[in-house]
Amino acid sequence: MMWVKPPGPIGPHLTIGLLGGSFNPAHEGHRYVSEVAKKALGLSAVWWLVTPGNPLKRASELAELLTRMAFAAEIAGRGARITDIESRLGTRYTVDTVRALRRRFPRTRFVWLMGSDNLAGFGRWKDWAVLARLLPIVVVRRPGSALDTLKSPLIRRYGQARRLGAPRSSRPESQESTRQKACQENHREEDRREEGSPEENHEAAREEGGSEEGREAAREEEVRRQGAQTARSQAARPEKGRAPAESRAA
Repeated sequence: MMWVKPPGPIGPHLTIGLLGGSFNPAHEGHRYVSEVAKKALGLSAVWWLVTPGNPLKRASELAELLTRMAFAAEIAGRGARITDIESRLGTRYTVDTVRALRRRFPRTRFVWLMGSDNLAGFGRWKDWAVLARLLPIVVVRRPGSALDTLKSPLIRRYGQARRLGAPRSSRPESQESTRQKACQENHREEDRREEGSPEENHEAAREEGGSEEGREAAREEEVRRQGAQTARSQAARPEKGRAPAESRAA
């Protein structure tokens, strides 16, 4: 077995994310997948495996390997290590590359990274089911990706543990729905104004109760006044059949 220099530190307790592809050219989507996976999974490092030739693409479609690697280094910055290790291993297919890496670096744990847009063609990869058993596969949803991951043979067979990356954009509300919500809010505001606040209702009830008590007291006072007047009138009026005291004395 030929020794191959790794693109970065290896060893036990290290987990390396592998992002493979032709990178023709590299773009921000590749960087996004690397950053999301590295942060979410706590990866020790991410290697970008720039393939010398993609079996699913014609060689005439690819720029020179060194050109693609140089541009990939500009895009990745310090977030990933760019390597042509596949050309040095002599492998063309991902499953063979992973096997070779595991044989040469058995103490290092590898995780395969891919964007959600690659799931559509994953079933065309050589021995994709074998690859899924060799190492964990992490799929990151890239912004703007509308791909339904559940339709992928990878997801149908093995399922998914968690979702990484940007969530699906929610459908915008229709104008009719917006108008309905505005009308409902206006109706609720009118109801609140008609009902008044709890403090206002309490104050109104207290004032109303006070007015009722005042009216009741006034009525009682009027009854007492009328009763006193009646008593004085009866006391001043002589009884029938009785003469005044002066007349009896005479």
